Amino acid sequence: MKNRFENILYGDGKKKGKLVFILMMCAILCAGSLMACSIKDDTKNLPDGYVLIEEMNCAVKLPESWDGKYVILYEAFDDTLDGAAFTQVASYEKDEYLHGYGEVGTVFFLIREKRIVTQEELDNGPVSSSLLMQEGGYTYYYCEPSDVQVPEIYLTNPTEKEQAIAEEYSQMCQDTEDICESIIYVAE
Repeated sequence: MKNRFENILYGDGKKKGKLVFILMMCAILCAGSLMACSIKDDTKNLPDGYVLIEEMNCAVKLPESWDGKYVILYEAFDDTLDGAAFTQVASYEKDEYLHGYGEVGTVFFLIREKRIVTQEELDNGPVSSSLLMQEGGYTYYYCEPSDVQVPEIYLTNPTEKEQAIAEEYSQMCQDTEDICESIIYVAE
């Protein structure tokens, strides 16, 4: 077999074999790149306003008022549980007040669990949670943060900017129900 391969590449009168080999490699590379492009193009078929959470095979529709005001922080806890924290950028990035508060600004969590979870189980959990959908062998559900996500300093004696951040956070929290109702499954 090694001799055949060497003959194709280095054969003295075998220019056709070299040409066939090169054309075959080009065809394979082109086919592979076309397949890769078609996989990526599927994510562009989302309805307007939807944001893809690729790691979780789902998408949600965010209000236009959220443009530039959020970040999605994804975390895989293990092979059966992962989640995305929808977080207000202004609270998350305002680090001069964050000492002692940890990461703040989480508006809500979108959790995916690789098992059937019932609403009754969620009702008995430690935080307010709602079942959203069950697709692809997973259960998707919404969870509220378990603690206050706006730094306390914003609420006691806020500057105008801090007051605006707190009001923006409050408005974002009011949008969560519509966002969660918009969830769609995006197959791999």
